[in-house]
Amino acid sequence: MLMGQFRDIQGRILDVENELTERMLPYAHLVEELDKIPGIDKILAMGIIAEATADMSSFPDERKFAAWAGVASGNNESAGKKKDQNAGTGTRTSENS
Repeated sequence: MLMGQFRDIQGRILDVENELTERMLPYAHLVEELDKIPGIDKILAMGIIAEATADMSSFPDERKFAAWAGVASGNNESAGKKKDQNAGTGTRTSENS
């Protein structure tokens, strides 16, 4: 019984992933670029793009978009000494992944 439910859930997940992939075809190049970033897979990349909406005019450049998405690492330097700093926490989508 549990294995049947497990297989059913796996099938539903696959259906959703296939639909997402189909809907993201116009943004496939963006998905591929985001997927190159360590820690971001295709599903998370699709979530970031979906959250950003089709109107990217609110992001004046790619740095602002990267900061909004939480994938931009900062430059934390003082008196010539660099301090390690990871990328920010990101959007709600990326925080939950």
